[in-house]
Amino acid sequence: MNAEIETPITRLYAISNGTSLNFDPSGPYLIASWLGFAMSEEFRSFLDKSIGLIEEKVKEHGKLGWISDFREGKAVLDEDVQWATENWNSRASEAGLQYNALIIPENLFLGLAANDYKETTEQVEGIVVKRFKDIESARVWLSEVLNN
Repeated sequence: MNAEIETPITRLYAISNGTSLNFDPSGPYLIASWLGFAMSEEFRSFLDKSIGLIEEKVKEHGKLGWISDFREGKAVLDEDVQWATENWNSRASEAGLQYNALIIPENLFLGLAANDYKETTEQVEGIVVKRFKDIESARVWLSEVLNN
């Protein structure tokens, strides 16, 4: 009898407001779970820290997806969305990230910011971005694209 063994999700990094970066080896993917509002410095340092973790996990697994879970987030400043698009994306792509699943809440401001991010990302970088309303749909998509 082959029972499926669930692999634990590991917390790799967190900032003071509770926003965390977790690793799920079943994807494999990193899950950025945004909580509340992050000041620009926290937002950017969180994403800066993720670059080394992306490189590490790509070396270990050969592939990696990213889930940006904004369901518990409050807002992202326009300047930070622009910074992520123009700065973080190229570094994340160079580190080996190819797919980003955005989980968008009902919160209008985050939905608009994530929409701007998605449109710009698709035009400039090699990261494929797709929006979802729940984490399970994001995982299904990432499993499909990472295993093809």
